[in-house]
Amino acid sequence: MRIVVCHNYYAQRGGEDCSFEQESASLEHHGHEVTRFTLHNRDVVSGSRLKTGLRAVWNRPAATRLAAILAEHQPDIVHFTNTFPQISASCYAAAHRSSAATVQAVRNFRWVCPGAQLARHGRSCERCLGSAIPWSGLRHGCYRGSRLATLAVTAATWAHRWAGAVRYADAFYAPSEFAREKLIAGGLPADRLHVKVNSCPNDGRIGTGDGGYALFVGRLSTEKGIDVLLRCWNASNGLPQLKIVGDGPCGDIVSAAARANNRIRWLGQLEQSAVLDLLAGARMLVFPVIGPETFGRSIVEAFSVGTPVIATSLGAPPEIIAHEQNGLLIDPNDAGQLARAVDSLNECDESRYRAYRLAARRAYVERYTESIGYRQLMSIYQSALEHKLRSAAGFPQVAGADE
Repeated sequence: MRIVVCHNYYAQRGGEDCSFEQESASLEHHGHEVTRFTLHNRDVVSGSRLKTGLRAVWNRPAATRLAAILAEHQPDIVHFTNTFPQISASCYAAAHRSSAATVQAVRNFRWVCPGAQLARHGRSCERCLGSAIPWSGLRHGCYRGSRLATLAVTAATWAHRWAGAVRYADAFYAPSEFAREKLIAGGLPADRLHVKVNSCPNDGRIGTGDGGYALFVGRLSTEKGIDVLLRCWNASNGLPQLKIVGDGPCGDIVSAAARANNRIRWLGQLEQSAVLDLLAGARMLVFPVIGPETFGRSIVEAFSVGTPVIATSLGAPPEIIAHEQNGLLIDPNDAGQLARAVDSLNECDESRYRAYRLAARRAYVERYTESIGYRQLMSIYQSALEHKLRSAAGFPQVAGADE
């Protein structure tokens, strides 16, 4: 199969970037011909906000570039991951004009929420869910605290949904049942929206947790619970050392906390192999998000090496974590409860702790390996190809297909 994979990289590397790279590598590993069409937010010129905003709605140069790639490689599938802000709805039209079927991964809530988090001020918020125009998000400036920026994002999302993906995509997929339900409530077509979990390759390494530290891996931002994490460690003297991997807008806060508290260590952005090594040695992974998560990639990475996870019970984590079996689920925004959960895993007897690790690894093997993710993706590709054939033949689509 010939596949063109399309992705707009974030300025600060995140889970969607990792998932794009992992899926592309998996396709190549299984013998498919993969061509990458990528843009990067670091290439956005400072001061060109108007131009960037307009191109987020419709980027003709990007569509022209993609059309040339499609003409040269004649793919069976055009697979989009993140398209915001530079790829834009124009590229769906270019893909539709080719003979390829189009697949869109949806790994955040930007399609149904201007802030992309289904949260505001540290609390879950679904006021814009299902609204044709997200008046609440516009009023509160939910994208970067700016009403003007939120208006630009809303325009781009409208174009993506109604002039782009919803009109042209043959299949969508979300990484969890929770995300799928919210996206359907927000207007994406249920008959074309599948679930494919974020799988994780592992070269066979399995840890013991004998490093004795807790680990956070992710984007350093408010919605990931960085404030809660730091409050927890600053208020509780008996907790193990905390190692933090990642970068983001809260980097300065994390850096200051690490200087002030010798039990907090910030390691910055690391290669995946180094992250897996750290996960293998960690007593636990902490995942204290304060907004609903579409998945939680680092949870599965921890499970792959047998490390239990403490996570808030918002969004998808309860689909992954079995409470008191392979991890612990806690309430969001509760530093005290997080401290008690950390202490519980840190102080439990070794036979109980080994049971946690075995259950974490078993969950990974049964549900999240690279081969499982590949088979799920192939099934979605097949659905997309069948939808493309029905559309080309002029057969009636099932209800909702052309909403």
